[in-house]
Amino acid sequence: MEEMGVTLDALLKELVTTRDFDRFMRERGWTFIGPTPTQTENVRFDLPFIPSMVGSNDSQRCVS
Repeated sequence: MEEMGVTLDALLKELVTTRDFDRFMRERGWTFIGPTPTQTENVRFDLPFIPSMVGSNDSQRCVS
């Protein structure tokens, strides 16, 4: 679980670096509260991660 936080932090920092962060957020219906970061120095993204248990016959749409 700890690695998920590290991975999400790295992904979002990369999106800031490539200037794709705003588009990424909008496409998913997410809103960033506050000014969008312009650099990744001294920035840490911490997102709640709540895994869902999905059985082998469950639809992929159940995974969020």
